Amino acid sequence: MTAQERDCLKKSVLIKNTKCLCPQCLEVIDAEVIEKDGKIWLKKYCKKDGVFESPHLIAKPNIYHALANMHRNRNAIPEGLILKLTTRCNQYCPYCFTNANERDLYDFDSDGIFKSAGDFKGDVIYLSGGEPTLRDDLFAIIKRIRKYGFKAILFTNGKKLSSMDYVAGLKNADINAVILQFDSLDDSDYIKIRGERLLDNKIKAVNNMQAHAVYLMLYVNIVGGINVHQIRELFDFALKNNNVRILFFNPLWNIGRRASHGSLDSADMLDIVCRELKIDEEYFIDCTRLSTYVFEILRKLRLRRGIKESPCSVSCYFIRYGSGYLPLDYLMDLKKINLFLKRLDQKLALDKNMLFNIMRLIFDRGLYLLLACIFLRKKMLKIFLDNFLYNLKHPKRAQGLYFMFFNILSVMVGQFPDKHTLDLSLIKTCNMHTALGGKGSLPTCLYEIYRDAGKIEQNLTV
Repeated sequence: MTAQERDCLKKSVLIKNTKCLCPQCLEVIDAEVIEKDGKIWLKKYCKKDGVFESPHLIAKPNIYHALANMHRNRNAIPEGLILKLTTRCNQYCPYCFTNANERDLYDFDSDGIFKSAGDFKGDVIYLSGGEPTLRDDLFAIIKRIRKYGFKAILFTNGKKLSSMDYVAGLKNADINAVILQFDSLDDSDYIKIRGERLLDNKIKAVNNMQAHAVYLMLYVNIVGGINVHQIRELFDFALKNNNVRILFFNPLWNIGRRASHGSLDSADMLDIVCRELKIDEEYFIDCTRLSTYVFEILRKLRLRRGIKESPCSVSCYFIRYGSGYLPLDYLMDLKKINLFLKRLDQKLALDKNMLFNIMRLIFDRGLYLLLACIFLRKKMLKIFLDNFLYNLKHPKRAQGLYFMFFNILSVMVGQFPDKHTLDLSLIKTCNMHTALGGKGSLPTCLYEIYRDAGKIEQNLTV
């Protein structure tokens, strides 16, 4: 073996064997997860089409290893189910992963929609399209889903939400939250990404939902060379709007209309967000660990049924404080708290009943050490008091008792996998599935990859 070959081997480390999709035939094939040249890669072996190599969905090694080492139940149900209500849309975006308004335009049958909801074992129903607000019976659908005991969350481009009356209808139907397409604060970006000026409409939608105390997630599609410069401005905008709970930055999905594989990947996206918000990757890792352990504990206590945390995104948190903000690690030692949470999580078991887990938690001194670590800190108590006094003077900002004291904005960075980057081991812990019209469901990424290729009807056992 030559010195050059030995150097090459040193740079390439096999992490594990997995399954992937062949990017040519979309068959399930053997693959390896490899670390080399400072990135995580997939090496795929298709008997029909040959060998392929591409970056892993989670391309940053430290992020990949951190997510892989977090405790997750590998057979858990997803928290959310997407119900497609229509293929119709009131926009024709140059970039669109669903190819809206190009194929047959129709509304999905209500019986199939409600059968899918009735069979679902998770917590949240997401209403999607096309553009779901084009359904005349949307409010009735939301009310029925809420009667089933699910949270109802709406995906929308927000055009109809510029009407105060329409938002009042959503509120009266008992919608839990809205995920609003919000790519920029610059109309020239909307023209390039969505094909028209939309900023005034977006601002009206946010203001109307603020007026009706409807919680918001701003979903930002980042397109290389177009709206990357908007990240900091969007962060500042989200902080100022108290009903915005989540700001989600996602690179353009490499499926659908004008798919652009390679424009930005998750590693590029995370680097840009860290630079613009002046934080580091370790903060994302610590916060993601925190939320993963918290939601796993809640799931074992049966306060939640499905997995909430996505295996392909990371989160960090900022506390709205007065007219500004503070990172969560200003108030608490996240690494120490995560150790307590991990130990508590390991003491609870999904195969035990709720009372058993509650009693085990109550009699574990780790719980009280954790609470003391969080709440018996002068900084934390000061933030609680200051936020309470501030919110008394600004009652529109305080939506619920929790937010009187502790008002958090979550910033998420993720990337949806395509046929090149999908590692099928990730879908075992996917937090979101898409319904198949009363015939079960698939992880959403897998559903969209097959739908885009026209193969959604085939046998999809993976």
